[in-house]
Amino acid sequence: MRQKLEIIKSQIRKKYKKIRSQIPKPEQKILNLKIAKQLFKIKEFKKSKRLGIYLSKNNEVSTFLIFKKSLALEKKVAAPKINSNKKINMEFFQIKNLTKDCKEGTYGLLEPKDCCPHVSKEKLELILVPGIVFDSQGFRLGTGIGFYDRFLKKCASSLTIGLTFDKTFVPSLPHEKNDIPVDMVITEKKVYRTPHGR
Repeated sequence: MRQKLEIIKSQIRKKYKKIRSQIPKPEQKILNLKIAKQLFKIKEFKKSKRLGIYLSKNNEVSTFLIFKKSLALEKKVAAPKINSNKKINMEFFQIKNLTKDCKEGTYGLLEPKDCCPHVSKEKLELILVPGIVFDSQGFRLGTGIGFYDRFLKKCASSLTIGLTFDKTFVPSLPHEKNDIPVDMVITEKKVYRTPHGR
């Protein structure tokens, strides 16, 4: 049963990765801006002082405009770093400048350098979560390695927000007990507050 579910998840990942990659770059740029604007409008973003932001790669919803705007609003921004020595653990570290504070790390992702201050999960009021595809319940399919699910399991006090394109937002996804849903999903068209949200 578990094996069958993994095969189904893998097929869905492949399908939506392809859909995402087929969005032309100029269109992606416009959609990224619209998604960022939707985020900037919500009261939770306006009120937050400390954010956890993934540093986008390839065709993920871009977070670089969000990073810039957050700094301009004098918010403290932390980015994730994968520590493979600790059973593939993920932690967040404060960054102020992408060029000075980050370098290419695990899986070719941009990560905070070792000199960046650690930010404990309790201090992150809002965490932006990446994914290949999200559903209306807040469930997501990411890379399948489980970094975010393991981290989010310990983040009961943080508001979690998935960013995705409308083309990669679906009514329902297969999930199991280890999959942690987000509180909110934002596309270029709408902010969806999920049944699991606070």
